[in-house]
Amino acid sequence: MALLSALTKAVDELVQFGYPREVAERIVSGDLPMDTASRMQRAEAMGFDPTDVQYHGTEADITQFRPSAKGKMGPGVYTTPSPSKASVFAGYPSPYAEGGNVMPLLLRGDYIKRADAFDLRPEISGKEGQRILNETLEGMGYAGSKAGERGSLAPEAVTFDPRNVRSLFAAFDPEYKGSNILGGAATAAVGAGLLAAPEEAEAGVIKTFGRAFDPRFDKRAKEQEKLRDTTYTIEERGTQDAPRIPLADLEGRPFVTTMSDRTQAGGLLTGIGDVALDRPINLQGGQGFMFENPGMTWASAPGVVTQIMNKAVEAGENPLYMPFRMAPTGGDFATMTGETMLSYASTNMSKAHKKELDKAVKDFVSVGTVKDGVRKNAGLKIKGWKGVDDPRSVEAFRSAPDPLRKELMKMLDVNFRNKGGLSIGQARLAVTEPGQADALDARIQNIGEIFTGRDIVTESGHPSYPAGVPGQGLGRTDQEVSIFELLPDARYGEKQKPVQDPQRPTAREIRALTMKPYAGRITEDILRGLEARGVNVNANPIVTAAAVAAGQEAEGLLAQLPQKDTEAYNYSDVLPIKRSKDPEEREGLLGGYSPAYTGIVEDMVEGLLKFSTQAKRGIYNPAAATEFLL
Repeated sequence: MALLSALTKAVDELVQFGYPREVAERIVSGDLPMDTASRMQRAEAMGFDPTDVQYHGTEADITQFRPSAKGKMGPGVYTTPSPSKASVFAGYPSPYAEGGNVMPLLLRGDYIKRADAFDLRPEISGKEGQRILNETLEGMGYAGSKAGERGSLAPEAVTFDPRNVRSLFAAFDPEYKGSNILGGAATAAVGAGLLAAPEEAEAGVIKTFGRAFDPRFDKRAKEQEKLRDTTYTIEERGTQDAPRIPLADLEGRPFVTTMSDRTQAGGLLTGIGDVALDRPINLQGGQGFMFENPGMTWASAPGVVTQIMNKAVEAGENPLYMPFRMAPTGGDFATMTGETMLSYASTNMSKAHKKELDKAVKDFVSVGTVKDGVRKNAGLKIKGWKGVDDPRSVEAFRSAPDPLRKELMKMLDVNFRNKGGLSIGQARLAVTEPGQADALDARIQNIGEIFTGRDIVTESGHPSYPAGVPGQGLGRTDQEVSIFELLPDARYGEKQKPVQDPQRPTAREIRALTMKPYAGRITEDILRGLEARGVNVNANPIVTAAAVAAGQEAEGLLAQLPQKDTEAYNYSDVLPIKRSKDPEEREGLLGGYSPAYTGIVEDMVEGLLKFSTQAKRGIYNPAAATEFLL
């Protein structure tokens, strides 16, 4: 039976990603709601304090917390309230290492209260005083932990019993009595925010990882070797956990599209390799801009924003906004790439090399480019350069014309990447959203909505794209769909030739689409064409199963819905239901379970759906999963 098979698959998927089977069954059955409020309520009932998040950093692939044999406060699990301090212990593993984790954790009661213990014996100092304090704590019944050093801005503490340590994103199943396991997949799940609510996921979480990448980030063979060994540390703001939107839900909606670079949004780039940047880079996107800027769905130059708004009015309603992905070098216009090179140089270069760099920048004159026999953008010089260590120089770089910025980045790459500087390929990759580092050009990803009845935003807050398109971010698709598949009538060139292969457009065809905004509409024919080539335009099967389990008695629902041999309903099956305007007819098609089926198609169980989605994107390795998030 279709849904029964889906329910079984949902359990199997959760087991594959690390849950003990009995825990997975309780999640799918609805006995363990996985929204943040429910999990934290269970956590508090089990003695954990949801208001006090601690962090543990390690280079190892932890499969289970065991008391550390070493440590200045004796054996145990060491934690700190500072993610930055924990990241020091996480190290900087190779791009595909399963270790190198900074894990947000909750601890049981003893540790939570130990910060107040310093007030009990204010005269203590040194190791002897620390011993006395710990004895005082144990005498008061706080036998599960020891206090950290007094006066530290980021004190450490140690918890004796590993069972008193759980992931912030654990299921907190009160019926599970096994060990608390935090394996490789668990760390990745925490880092990806798989179980957190959209407004809370990843906030303050530090991730260190390398990235599989498109070779066009840097075509030089030796530089590609360097890119493969480079890792990046991001402190994320928790704004990018957007829901998946089934494409079938967009049927009939008009849309507007323009190009989008691959830069990341929603965090601070704080480290590259083993270099912690003195000036972290604010990552503002890119595709993710729409999810952390209320009232805006896009940002660009004022003229481009005007074009987008005019096209949106022409499209009608409040159209969707669906940007398509540019080539890896498309992010060079955004100042984040160059700012990363400057910040790295300021942090890592010697004084002598910095002096050399400052002179090179001040003396630099652009050569420009030749087009149709005419040289343009030659003779440009940067204004207001105060030295690579001076933050005012960042503003000078931002204010420089785009052609000059790009030539300066090439100069820094050629002359200083082997003098403590950063290559342009490393900088490009550092500010790129990980999921887009090896993604295909011209694909859609994030989906927003344009508010045609509002004025253009004159100050977007983005240093590279000053004006804003009014609107909001709605969600994202996890399906590989080319923008040309949504624009079947697209033509290019003077002869207005049709695109030969919408799934594999040429560079010339893509370039033609970047010249201005285009509009289209998501039609039944387009959706049928996508489904015919294997695109899942409907809800994720795992989401379907979880929604059924959470909202209805599964057997009762199975008895009412039409039965199929396949695991998920196809678009052609739900189309009559979606089109039905008469409530009685719709109810009849659903066998009397219209609300339930609506839930199957439309309700997104936040977190569970992303196990499948994130795995497809290669964010973590399912084979490395062990029991976790208990």
